[in-house]
Amino acid sequence: MVTEVPKGTSVIGANVGQAIELALPFSGGTGFRWEASDCSGLHIERRGVKPSAGFGGCGRDLFFVTPNRTGDIWLNLQLRAPWLAEPAEVRKIKFEVR
Repeated sequence: MVTEVPKGTSVIGANVGQAIELALPFSGGTGFRWEASDCSGLHIERRGVKPSAGFGGCGRDLFFVTPNRTGDIWLNLQLRAPWLAEPAEVRKIKFEVR
């Protein structure tokens, strides 16, 4: 199951070792790319981009995130472009891991 990451801050309940697939909006050809910050307690694997089904539509940038400890773990996802010093957007996820 794919979890769409909404704007702002969200909370996801998870179990240790449970892989969670995250999807963020992606517009190909713009130069912007989502980046996940290194985070103690999470194994993060970027899976690349799933293109839009229709012409000119928005694709999805995919990440697999697997918690490796219990407790609350925060993950920051930043939409960045190489020519900008600051991210264009930040989305935060709090994983409540049991």
